[in-house]
Amino acid sequence: TTHGASKTNREWKEKRNLPGERICLHMARMQLPSTDAVPEGIDVACPMLDDMLNVLKVYAPDVLEEARPVLAQEGIIVEATQDYEMGEYKIPEELLESKSKSKREEEKDIKILAQNEVYVVASKPTAVVVHHSTWTGGKSDPSRRWKEATPMLQRVRDKTGKKVNLVHRLDRGASGCLLFSFAQDQEGEDGEHNPCAITRTLIESMQSPEATKTYIALCDGDGTWNGVDYLKKGWFNLDLPVKNERGELMQDCTTDIRFIASKTFPQTDDDESMEGRKVSIVLARPSTGKWHQVRQHLASGTIGHAIL
Repeated sequence: TTHGASKTNREWKEKRNLPGERICLHMARMQLPSTDAVPEGIDVACPMLDDMLNVLKVYAPDVLEEARPVLAQEGIIVEATQDYEMGEYKIPEELLESKSKSKREEEKDIKILAQNEVYVVASKPTAVVVHHSTWTGGKSDPSRRWKEATPMLQRVRDKTGKKVNLVHRLDRGASGCLLFSFAQDQEGEDGEHNPCAITRTLIESMQSPEATKTYIALCDGDGTWNGVDYLKKGWFNLDLPVKNERGELMQDCTTDIRFIASKTFPQTDDDESMEGRKVSIVLARPSTGKWHQVRQHLASGTIGHAIL
């Protein structure tokens, strides 16, 4: 599959005590051009999270070391070198009863990467939705909804003490830079609330051709596919249709991709007939923001490197 947890992927992770989701996609750096609301523009880097970094440190340290110079050149932070703000918020007691102690402690942590009077950039962990939806269940179905970790929208609102609007989204399994604007809705002459002008401006900036969103991904493969050695190509552009959530093909989907380093692991003791697992570190910069675009492009028949 192009996303989610395939049987092979899940079994490999279970043997290594890793989450079953495809967690190895991280928005490592966000660069947005100047706007009226933010004349200085936005340039924020989010250090790789522990779950993704530990996969490399434990199983492929040499791949990580090989990739470090290019990652530094691209302005990507591998490990945090400074302390970030940590926030706490209170969850209603009736909900706390349904959450384990470890989960509650984990949800108290939220990292603010950048903030001013009009926006805030937070570090999104994996396996957390950005907001509630029909997918997480309605308020009338607490047995389903409250099994989910508290969404980022609520976490950032509670941390800052202000109402915030999402400027973009990251899927549940992805991590990294997540941009919010501080809500400044105004009431029009007809009594209706007008959308926040700053939110509109930042959304336009995020969608601008001048904006750069750099993802780092750990992929299944050794950097070669169908006779092409992608490790030697440097940055290249992939223009390939992807499917939306209804299975319909969407055109004009482009992503800049760069393979940095790769490794093939030794054969496992439990199945010596199989070739060892392969892993590659890949950078991706989507020019368009279609549904699971980076995941689908990397897993496509053209590239053949599904995200772990």
